[in-house]
Amino acid sequence: MRIRPCLMAVLVFALSGTPVVAQLPPESPASTLVATGHLASLVELPMYLRLYLVRLPAARNAAYRGSSALLYNLSGASTIDIEGAAAQPLAEGAGAFIPGGRAVTVSASASEPVNLLLFVLSARPNQRPPFDRPAIFRELYRTGEPLPGLRAGPYEFSLSRLTYPAGMPATPPHYRTGAALNYVLSGTVGLTADGKTEAISADLPLFEGFGWVHSLTNPGGVPLVLLQANISRAGDPAVQAAAEK
Repeated sequence: MRIRPCLMAVLVFALSGTPVVAQLPPESPASTLVATGHLASLVELPMYLRLYLVRLPAARNAAYRGSSALLYNLSGASTIDIEGAAAQPLAEGAGAFIPGGRAVTVSASASEPVNLLLFVLSARPNQRPPFDRPAIFRELYRTGEPLPGLRAGPYEFSLSRLTYPAGMPATPPHYRTGAALNYVLSGTVGLTADGKTEAISADLPLFEGFGWVHSLTNPGGVPLVLLQANISRAGDPAVQAAAEK
């Protein structure tokens, strides 16, 4: 896998469950779990990851019905109403898991528009627009090939916010047992892989594929904040040290 920032099956969900993450040495970021869902299996069909930036005008609502997804509120205030569950407010910095096949409506507050990030796990390489009008969306990233390395059994699909302190040294080389799609909320990430080092700035995505050995650092003088959508098999560590490969 080459380094690059990129402008992008039956699933059963539960509202609880936390992915297992291997304990890396001290050079690790602080992590806050934002949302999580449980998927029964991922091997029936090829799976792809998508990332969208969605804008919803003030006092308007838009419908979503599709594959399992993770929603993050970048700015503004909204409410999410998922079929079969009570409507819940979604403040700035909050997230929600959307189970596949459920009817979902997102409403913006009357005072301001809302900006959202939508991470979609789809069995189709090309899917219909993620939200109905009046939502405006832009695709930031899509995996060109199906996610490799998937095995039979349940999976965790989770969204976390990772904070790297200013000047934090590089994490030990590691790899994903599943996959992760990141979005740089603020700061600049230093990415080292395949014998190269590259800087990825805010508002850009970064994909970490199965088995790809790499390390991350914060070379800047301000905290680096990543939003990370992780897919990994339940009970397995999401991350493994490269020495264990």
